[in-house]
Amino acid sequence: MKKIRSFNLNWVIGLSFMLVLSLPSCMKDEINLDKISNSVSLNPQFGAPVAYGSLSLKDLVDAVDTGGYIQADQNGLLTLSYRQQILSQSAASLFPGIPSVSFSKSITLGTVGYPIPPNTGTTLQMKDTLNFTIQNGVQLDSALIKSGIMSFTISSQFKDPGTITITFPTVLQNKTAFTYSVNFTGTGSFSSSGTKGLTGYTIGLIKKKNIANRLPYVITVNFSNISNLLSGQYIQTSIQINNPAYKAIYGNMSNTSLLDNSGELELKLFQNATFSGVKFKNPQLYFYINNSFGIPAQLSLSNTRIYSDNTNFTNLTLTGNPFSITPPALNVIGSFAQTTIKLDTINSNLRDAMVTTPKKLSYKVSATSGYTGTTPPTPNFVLDNSKFNVDVECKLPFDLKAQNLTLWDTTAMDLGSTLNDFSIIDTIILYNTFANSIPFSLKLQIYLADNNKNIVDTLYPDNTTIIDAGNPNTGAKANQTTKVIFNATRAKNLQKVKYAFIKATVATWNGGQTYVKLTSALRLDVAFQIQAKLKIKSLNQL
Repeated sequence: MKKIRSFNLNWVIGLSFMLVLSLPSCMKDEINLDKISNSVSLNPQFGAPVAYGSLSLKDLVDAVDTGGYIQADQNGLLTLSYRQQILSQSAASLFPGIPSVSFSKSITLGTVGYPIPPNTGTTLQMKDTLNFTIQNGVQLDSALIKSGIMSFTISSQFKDPGTITITFPTVLQNKTAFTYSVNFTGTGSFSSSGTKGLTGYTIGLIKKKNIANRLPYVITVNFSNISNLLSGQYIQTSIQINNPAYKAIYGNMSNTSLLDNSGELELKLFQNATFSGVKFKNPQLYFYINNSFGIPAQLSLSNTRIYSDNTNFTNLTLTGNPFSITPPALNVIGSFAQTTIKLDTINSNLRDAMVTTPKKLSYKVSATSGYTGTTPPTPNFVLDNSKFNVDVECKLPFDLKAQNLTLWDTTAMDLGSTLNDFSIIDTIILYNTFANSIPFSLKLQIYLADNNKNIVDTLYPDNTTIIDAGNPNTGAKANQTTKVIFNATRAKNLQKVKYAFIKATVATWNGGQTYVKLTSALRLDVAFQIQAKLKIKSLNQL
């Protein structure tokens, strides 16, 4: 008999590979395909192995987990993890520090130091405090200034010359107080202006008469000889403190809102699930706070919900809320202190909430600075580069039970282009054999659809179990073989196929009644085989 020209078997192989959702993308790396050819020389009747191999559960997971959400721990237990940063707050947005301010002061003869005996020297002096208004009730002790300027304008009506000196006794650099001096003339109409930088100075603020954030200053006027001074003459000082940016501030910074943020976290594993009987034994929700603000704080969670769709949700009930946030100590200023808030089955109803085919987690997180007691144990501090970062993570260790986790997917499958003439097919039989130690079973249905997505065939009878669950107690593998027969009529319909709709229903061992651990080492052995009978009249049919 004349040898028949080969035809392409890719569509048959592709159809076989779809029997398990994760097999198509990992087959080429994990299954031995040495025996497979894209084209096979056929006699009118033949049987051939398509593929065989052994897949670990981690192989199967990697095939569908393109985002790297599932990892194995040190014991091999697989854990699904979704993590994202909620927000990052900087020092400038929370604690602007000392604001810009301007003020004027006058020394008028008749009010201060008058009458003055003629032909003598004298000193006039005024002491006062400047009050800074700082937001959120922050009470500062001191601020190390990295940039900023003081501007001065001096106007004098005095008829005798002298010197005016403005001193800020608590604004220090190398233990020397900040001063600004001007020699004025005795013309009666003297005017002068100037500036002096604040970089490198430490501004110390005091509390006076129960009012915090006060800056003491002293204005001193010296005359070496008096001859023409009269009552009512004055000297006026106008002072501006412009943009005093800080490197560090210290004081009492309680009752300041550190964050107030709402958000949500998608749980992608269940995005295509229509029904779930999955129950995780120990689901966990973490909030990670990295804090370089030297301020104790309280973090509160509210409106924390697990959504199964856009409208149905389960509220999380929490104990221990609000939670304390640890600051770095004064002796490690500039470092980050880490606080981890863990929600699990002990302090929340997370396990029950995760049974509802969870699609997303929504939350509101707020944090307020504060401490226990009337005064802080050590001064609070903030550096100009201090940050407050918050991440949220949902961890789902695969210690679980599932009764009916149903997943849907759609894939393009153009079978019509694989063969010129489908009438040559008399019968095709696909054999799929599995030896499974993974403690879950799989029911699978593949709906084959045309270009208009109308169903033209289904691969299996409904509720067909193609993979039985392995026994987690004994490690015994479950052996299962399924057979799919395409007669001439069914085969002819394949040329219409453009799409495949996949419905997979998973249940763990023992009908999902007991928890099982899914580890990376568990394996699924697979073998695919084809038997075909062809009706060939012409080589052009192939």
